Amino acid sequence: DWCSPCVKMKKYTWSNSEVKKTISDREGELHLLDIDTPKHKEFFEYYNINLYPTVIIVKVDDLENPIFRMSGYISPETMNDILQGKETLKKFPSKRLKFKKKSLQELHHTLRLLVIVFL
Repeated sequence: DWCSPCVKMKKYTWSNSEVKKTISDREGELHLLDIDTPKHKEFFEYYNINLYPTVIIVKVDDLENPIFRMSGYISPETMNDILQGKETLKKFPSKRLKFKKKSLQELHHTLRLLVIVFL
């Protein structure tokens, strides 16, 4: 694997029991998409993915408007905070993180999330 942050997130973040539980509690789904898989390429193009890994969170019924997007490694603890809509995200440089305060509030109250990870 050429992307070490991607490998690290697979190993630590997405296998973390608290992250899995939070996704489940939110009636969410986790989708890991790989740039080397031909049927995934259209999603990379659609969401204009240029950095790896990139995490996008969307509502199941509103795939066109991500409510969260961030590139780079995200630790299990921080991912869990993100999924719960906690406001601990101010520590990230704005170039890595694309969200609005309203989005955090929306995350906090949204069920049926799709967590899409571009690797």
